[in-house]
Amino acid sequence: MERNDEQHRLRKGDREYLRRLMQQTTNARIYRRVRAVLLIAEGSSVSEAAGVAGICRQSASRWLGIYRRDRRRCDFTEAKRSGRPPLEFPLSRLRAVLAQSPLELGYLSTGWTVSLLEEYLREHDGLSISDETLRRRLHALGYRWKRPRYIFTEPDPHRAQKKGASSVA
Repeated sequence: MERNDEQHRLRKGDREYLRRLMQQTTNARIYRRVRAVLLIAEGSSVSEAAGVAGICRQSASRWLGIYRRDRRRCDFTEAKRSGRPPLEFPLSRLRAVLAQSPLELGYLSTGWTVSLLEEYLREHDGLSISDETLRRRLHALGYRWKRPRYIFTEPDPHRAQKKGASSVA
């Protein structure tokens, strides 16, 4: 059973600072971290604070230790992470490709699909882009996919016969 003894207590000024920081931040991760530390400072156990803040107990304990050591706002921010850099692809280029018909470009399709766009961009621009990223870019341009509806201009002269109605009038 864990206890919230003197090692978890913070000064009154710390609690006020943490409350202000919670109100000012717009980052959800920082908010959860600050909230957990504040709850612990106000007397909650580490497990209770972690549960309320939506983080694991180990994280709540670690953030409390980090804050107690330096008492700085920057300690709640995230460090830079490694990973693939954001894709630099101008939306104007995508708009230009979409303005052309796939048939005119040698594809056996009358309209663009995500997979066809991916193939075209890979072949002509050397760009490897995921389905999801391409969908987000298309959405940003205002494109939406809808199933085509076929509208017949003339009624089918044999419709009644096809539907099982008698042809005798």
